[in-house]
Parts: sequence; structure tokens; C-alpha cells
Amino acid sequence: MICSSRHLTVHEVAEKAGISKTTCHEIHTENLNRHHVTAKFVPCLLNEDQKQNCVDVSKQLVNHENANENFLKNIVPGDGTWVYG
Repeated sequence: MICSSRHLTVHEVAEKAGISKTTCHEIHTENLNRHHVTAKFVPCLLNEDQKQNCVDVSKQLVNHENANENFLKNIVPGDGTWVYG
């Protein structure tokens, strides 16, 4: 159930499985070694150095992709879901 939809909450999984939220949370953290990871996007104004750094890093990523066709397959995006540890 967890693998089919990564966006399920502990409450939803517990309800569908017919177990308590506490038991479901314990299974996630202790048995499956999963932990909830979140990231908060905070908009801010960048100064010129920070903007240039973003451009430089983006160019480096493009160069790495051009040099190694499997480069992007090694990048792990995050979206605030349970992550298998």
C-alpha cells in the first residue's frame, strides 16, 4: 500500500489497514526504517552574487549531464514524503 502511493499519511494507511496510528507509525519508523522528511520553501530576494551562483551551479549541472548520460538518474528529488532509509 505504501509503495503504490507515497502520498498517503500515517492516518490514511492505519485506517485502510485497520490498525492504530501508533502501530502504523512504529511500523514505518522501526520496521521499515522510514522517516518523514520535509522541506520548507521560503521565498527571498537574492543579491547579484547569489543569482550568479545559481547560474553557475545550473551550468555545472548541464555540463555534468552532457558528460555523463546517467547523471540525472543519480539525483534524488525530495517532496516531503516518507523516505526509505
